[in-house]
Amino acid sequence: MMISQKRLLVAITFGSLLVTASGMMVPHPAGADFDEMIDKTYDVACYIGNPNNNRNIGTITVTELSSAGAACNATFINCQGKCVGCVNDFDLDGTVCYDKNGKKFLH
Repeated sequence: MMISQKRLLVAITFGSLLVTASGMMVPHPAGADFDEMIDKTYDVACYIGNPNNNRNIGTITVTELSSAGAACNATFINCQGKCVGCVNDFDLDGTVCYDKNGKKFLH
């Protein structure tokens, strides 16, 4: 269940429930950090072709990781549809990349 930004002025986490300033109680996903429930941005390194070739052409910021490759291709004209967007994934202790179609792969 998403929390409307209009209703979320202050939020406090109690166990597995999230209580908003309006008094509305909503489920808080187990193990989810409150930061994950609000809009988040990600810095993405853009690579032409295979990221192992180190052809990094710049960095952009996205709000959806699955759009990283498409955003790189839309931002940098040199990509010509061949760029991928990569981010560090600390859970995997590695780098995850996304192609222009949103397909995820490990780098």
